[in-house]
Amino acid sequence: MGLVDIHHSRVAVIGSSFYLNRHKFLFDAIAQKVNALEVIESIQAHTLLDYLDQLTSRAIFFTEYLFHGSGKNIVEKFNRQKLSFFYHRSFYCFIPKSRQLERRILRLDSDPDWFFQLFNGESPFRKHSGIPYIYYLDITVALNRQFWRSWSTFSDRDFARLHQFEKHVFQQAVHLFPMSHLVRQSLIEDYDILPEKITVVGSSGNFKTPYTGEKTFGSKRLVFNGSDFHRKGGDIVLDAFKLVKKQIPEATLTLIGSTLDALEDGVENPGFLDAAQIEQMFLAADLLVAPARWDPFPGFVIEAMNYGVPCIVSANGGIPEIMDNQTNGIVLEQLTPEALAQQVIELLNDPARLQLLSNNARQKVADQLNWNAIADTILNKMSELI
Repeated sequence: MGLVDIHHSRVAVIGSSFYLNRHKFLFDAIAQKVNALEVIESIQAHTLLDYLDQLTSRAIFFTEYLFHGSGKNIVEKFNRQKLSFFYHRSFYCFIPKSRQLERRILRLDSDPDWFFQLFNGESPFRKHSGIPYIYYLDITVALNRQFWRSWSTFSDRDFARLHQFEKHVFQQAVHLFPMSHLVRQSLIEDYDILPEKITVVGSSGNFKTPYTGEKTFGSKRLVFNGSDFHRKGGDIVLDAFKLVKKQIPEATLTLIGSTLDALEDGVENPGFLDAAQIEQMFLAADLLVAPARWDPFPGFVIEAMNYGVPCIVSANGGIPEIMDNQTNGIVLEQLTPEALAQQVIELLNDPARLQLLSNNARQKVADQLNWNAIADTILNKMSELI
């Protein structure tokens, strides 16, 4: 292809509807800086799962015929819940999703100048097409395999095949934009990607522009996102909160993202909130706690920082890269209820330090962790490349 002025280029963004919606403000920012932006949704989870359910039903039929009624027990591990959990990381889903996506691209009226692939659930091309494409990555399957096997539930053989496909499409991409240095290191060590082909850009949260309003403290309210309760450290949070209540009886905990059967004293569990409700929750909170056992690069932490809520986080995954320890947040050295409770108690009893962490957190969001800055970094690098 000929030389392209990136700000006059046409870009096609590819991804699942869920992640496209979650990152809509990034694409809004890019759309303001290019000639045209088109969105191409990859195959939907329910469509692929319906197809896999048909295969499972056929397997049950034949195994029941062959094994005289025991077929359902043989194939029941392929239930819909497990399929829906890892469909976007599985070898058996990566291939049909990529093929379906490639067919859609080939039916476009005209070719875009470049493709923006959101995450690694599929590939725009199985073979090099001549049209440059990039990946924006939160994680790799190699990291999931190493640190959180619940996100890598397929066999060693299938992992090896998926890893090989992932390596192939990463090497064919013109550039890779991981959120974290953790992913950058994985790309180099696990996929043999040259360092100069990688630019770490970070991420942001569910807000278009940084918050510039007032933030006050004194509520003694903690916030925790328990959407994946165990992985995000929900048990650690509840045990730590019991210790906090002994020292600060007026403290409360707002737990969103999941519903608990029984609530401890002082725990509020409103379940799922919309964006406006989340903003009000942050503005009323003194601290966010995120002692996750594994998390690639949680946007919810960045949202808290945006509204000036100091965060106490674990040192797992890409989380510690979001903040500078003791400057705009706290990174726990030990992932225990006692260590978390101690930090919470110290901060709730020190309003001046809360305010300082809050100001620094908001400044980092304004300088780095916002979608406009990330869009500029990506487009500036693409200007050098195409």
